[in-house]
Amino acid sequence: MASTIHFKKLMQQSNDLFELVLLASKRAKQINALRMAKYPLPTISKRTEEEDYEETPQEYSIDWDGLEKPTTIGLNELLEGKVNFKRGSDEVEGESSAS
Repeated sequence: MASTIHFKKLMQQSNDLFELVLLASKRAKQINALRMAKYPLPTISKRTEEEDYEETPQEYSIDWDGLEKPTTIGLNELLEGKVNFKRGSDEVEGESSAS
């Protein structure tokens, strides 16, 4: 279920809303990359001359729709003070779990 994130809470972290959006976005990309490394999507090899596929993609038992979205996780980590960043730098660090 979606929850509302109040701007007042976000603005307590920084007075620059643009900076907060960038930080949450960078953290969401990190979370998504960790999630994709943990659960790589199946790939289908290229077609051969006979147009046969070498293997069928395997089914995953992961409910992708049920997982919390990386942007929401990034914003919540930002609100909870779990995201470390350096101003003037592209470095953003957060929790290492991909959920």
